[in-house]
Amino acid sequence: MASHGNSLVPKVSIKGFHSIFPMRITEPRQTRRVLSRDLVGPEMFQRCFNMVQCYMKGEDSGWVVAGWIKESLGRALLEQPMISGRLQKRDRNDGELEIVSNDSGIRIIEATIQTTLSEFLDLRQREEAEAQLVFWNDIDKHNPQFSPLFYVPVTNFQCGGHSIGISCSILLVDLFLRTEFLKTWESIHNNIVDHNNERNHGVQDQC
Repeated sequence: MASHGNSLVPKVSIKGFHSIFPMRITEPRQTRRVLSRDLVGPEMFQRCFNMVQCYMKGEDSGWVVAGWIKESLGRALLEQPMISGRLQKRDRNDGELEIVSNDSGIRIIEATIQTTLSEFLDLRQREEAEAQLVFWNDIDKHNPQFSPLFYVPVTNFQCGGHSIGISCSILLVDLFLRTEFLKTWESIHNNIVDHNNERNHGVQDQC
């Protein structure tokens, strides 16, 4: 939906989902117990941590960036495979849960939004608007092993700008922040892009 007079929040149109896995099988499999103090009833399956960053039009569109993310994220997950794991019930019949690095993958979402980035940033309903740039499905409390715990939506604006969002289960937040996963991923991503740019410049120089 287009914005008119800063009164309406434009809607995001999802174009595709992709699952991203660590580039190698995680061996041995890691587990992380969900402690009883972490259990806060049904909210545990619904709560998530969100963040979003917006980028003005550059050399690469959001579509290209999403392609680079697929590779860089797969490499970064080698450093912290629990990020791509799943929540499951423990083998013991005690009702407790654990996160298992079963390499089920995280979800990258490619999307578009019918507005420019400048118009988007000028919207009055800023909080409601930014909520369009992240994505979360509540964990299935009956079959939690089938629910991703981490989503990365990449949204393309009409002007050529794009946003990158992160939504992860509240159960992963301390792991995500404490291990500085974002910094590791950013470093790997930048190295891949820089290497590709150097290679392309070398090919152009030979032509």
